[in-house]
Amino acid sequence: MTNYFDHHYLSNSKLSAFGAELGFFRSFGENNDPFENYRLGTLFDLIATEPCKVDRLNNVLIDTPYFFTDEELKQNEIMFNKLKQHPVYKSILDLNPSFQTEIYEDNFIFDNLPGVGFKAKLDLFLKGWVIDLKTTACTSQQQFEAACEMFGYFRQMILYMILTKSKKSTIIGVSKKKPYNVFIVNFDENHPLYQSNYDTIKELIFKYIFLR
Repeated sequence: MTNYFDHHYLSNSKLSAFGAELGFFRSFGENNDPFENYRLGTLFDLIATEPCKVDRLNNVLIDTPYFFTDEELKQNEIMFNKLKQHPVYKSILDLNPSFQTEIYEDNFIFDNLPGVGFKAKLDLFLKGWVIDLKTTACTSQQQFEAACEMFGYFRQMILYMILTKSKKSTIIGVSKKKPYNVFIVNFDENHPLYQSNYDTIKELIFKYIFLR
């Protein structure tokens, strides 16, 4: 069985890290530490979508390189309980989405560039609709919408929509600060920031293929 984290294909996170190396972005996540961002984000994702992979005895996330503390687990469980009460999330669950869908595309072609192996792991997926969960330091809707642009969440949604032939995506953010507000951002090709993010992806993949 393929371990997603060990697989060598290009991914959104690898592409973002590559872009950060080239100086495309001011930072790489909210605390500028990729490992910490993915560790804490994955803890929340698995609590919400694959709780069987949260090893509470050994404080590790199964099949990942990540660990967690008791305090982090408690906080993320409170955040998840807040998410479960949100009407948008409830309506998504009513549609019976698949959780943690892994995609491995051997020849992913982005805008007629040469194909590359590409992988993605979708938190929740319905046919034609990508849903992604994020934890955030933001405390308002406006802040979270700005964070979606700053931290590349829109680029991620473009890639995932193309990989799954979906027409729409939704980013759900849960604040890490009390009272743990939930933010909803819908994103598709009509969004005013779609084209600029699309162009950035194209440039990044071009440079990844020819300059790496």
